[in-house]
Amino acid sequence: MPAIRATQPGFAAGPAARNDRLQPCASPRASPAPKRGFEKREPIFPPSISPGMEKQAFENLKPPIALVVDDEPLVLMDTADMISEEGYGVIEATSAAEAYEILLQFPSVELVLTDVQTGGAIDGLELAREVSRRWPQICVVVASGAMRPRSGDLPAGAVFLAKPLSPSLVHQVIKEHCQPPGEM
Repeated sequence: MPAIRATQPGFAAGPAARNDRLQPCASPRASPAPKRGFEKREPIFPPSISPGMEKQAFENLKPPIALVVDDEPLVLMDTADMISEEGYGVIEATSAAEAYEILLQFPSVELVLTDVQTGGAIDGLELAREVSRRWPQICVVVASGAMRPRSGDLPAGAVFLAKPLSPSLVHQVIKEHCQPPGEM
């Protein structure tokens, strides 16, 4: 189970609240390239993370809940703070694979905002397509400062934002595309 950095609306968590993990990486010659996609795999997270503790952290979030995915820690924290200011409880993930694992355990998330280049075997576009397929009720926002999606890259209903993100742009997209049920 991945670590969850949960941010309540109106509360900014600093670097001390972060639970970063370093994992050794193998030489590219030592092992074959990872398979892409969402096939069944062994867990990729350290066994030292307490699943019960993570579940409690999730249950303590005030809905609506958003999942923010970015492999750049400062961008992740900044984006999570912008989403939190919109009234969402926020969970942060540093890879698309971690985000997917979170969604499998907590499918009541209402918004996923993911960077395209998230590192790992699954990128943000693939995550967006899988979220739209498995959880069509979740609002999906894809962001990137390095590329723009081509026609057909984004799933139906997903929104693309060019980075850098601003609080006013995030506010506008959430207001127009991602209002929680009952607030439209």
